[in-house]
Amino acid sequence: MKGFGGDKHYAKKLLFLYYPEEVIPIFKTEHLEYFAAQLGLMDAVDKQCKELFGKSISAQDVTVGEKYEVYQAVFIDAFREIVKGREDSHALGVALYELYPPPTIESVRQAVSTARPVGVAIREVPILFEPVNELGVVMVFGMIHKQLGFRI
Repeated sequence: MKGFGGDKHYAKKLLFLYYPEEVIPIFKTEHLEYFAAQLGLMDAVDKQCKELFGKSISAQDVTVGEKYEVYQAVFIDAFREIVKGREDSHALGVALYELYPPPTIESVRQAVSTARPVGVAIREVPILFEPVNELGVVMVFGMIHKQLGFRI
């Protein structure tokens, strides 16, 4: 299907073509999750998932397809409450991407590359990593000073 993006979202795109009033043209379930979180709709999502499938959206056995169906239903219902009448699911999809652009792979990589450094993992004291500055050393010293024989 040339021009459809060459990805795994063929079924979702076909659904949108046949039912444009019922499907928002957002084909990545992760993006729908992101938008729902940004808009504070996670309680409505969980309620809808329990109504449709009898389980929480955070359950391990919820499939990607079930999640997609739940998120689509919540967004369509919320959208219909707002516009009442002239509905354009494509406009909703465009608006969500414009208002809340999801993080891109590059922005995630940038965040990872500029993250604060951590030391090597250690197990002798109740912290995860060795200190990388003086404040970390002070913290570790405060935790183990009695074992070293120091009084503070």
